[in-house]
Amino acid sequence: AGGAATNNAAPSAMETMFPPWDKAAVEADLKASAGVEGSKYTDDAEGLLCPEAMKVFIDVWKRPEELLQDQPAIPMVTLDAAAEAGPHGSRALDSENALFSGTACIEWLYMAIRLINERADSINAGDFLWENIYPKGADGLPAVNPAGKYSVRMWVMNAWRCVTVDDRIPVDLFGRSTLVGIRPLMLWPLILTKAVMKLMQHYRVMDNAAPDEVPAVLWLTGWERECLGTSTAHGVLYDR
Repeated sequence: AGGAATNNAAPSAMETMFPPWDKAAVEADLKASAGVEGSKYTDDAEGLLCPEAMKVFIDVWKRPEELLQDQPAIPMVTLDAAAEAGPHGSRALDSENALFSGTACIEWLYMAIRLINERADSINAGDFLWENIYPKGADGLPAVNPAGKYSVRMWVMNAWRCVTVDDRIPVDLFGRSTLVGIRPLMLWPLILTKAVMKLMQHYRVMDNAAPDEVPAVLWLTGWERECLGTSTAHGVLYDR
């Protein structure tokens, strides 16, 4: 199921679930979803995916507008307007050290996202973390979709492909997200975490918890992993 289809062959189940990235088709689909006022997109089959080790901490799944009582409008991403733009534009967050892991079982993904954030100047325009989330606003940044439907551009099966998720977020008894998050609260790490977990489900690695076991950096950036030729108790070491 992992390889690309040969000429005249029917697409595999993975290729059907995660079609090649088509920006025009994605934008048209998301625009249509946002056109029905009051309607919320729900991924009935896979919208509540998470590792078994996370389930014990989850109290309920909430939409973003339900997360903070005094702040119903959670931004997708907030950048530091005073920061100097890098070679690929402005990517500086208001607080670069605000990323956090909502639960221990997802800490490896928090570390992977933090690594990518630290290498912002090495990633091409349009390929960086939140830049892969659609829909986009007039400023080119990812925008909140009132319908709760998001398409994430991810490197899967040697191509940029579309991973569609809804915006239901798991929270614990204290109302805190159990996913990779950021303070002040923004949606982009939550959406990326959901997209990664959807791929984990289809690659049957949902309960793995190490970057050498789950190629999340590859999925999020397109960077090929390079073996260091060293093995540990967890497997082979890679430079990223």
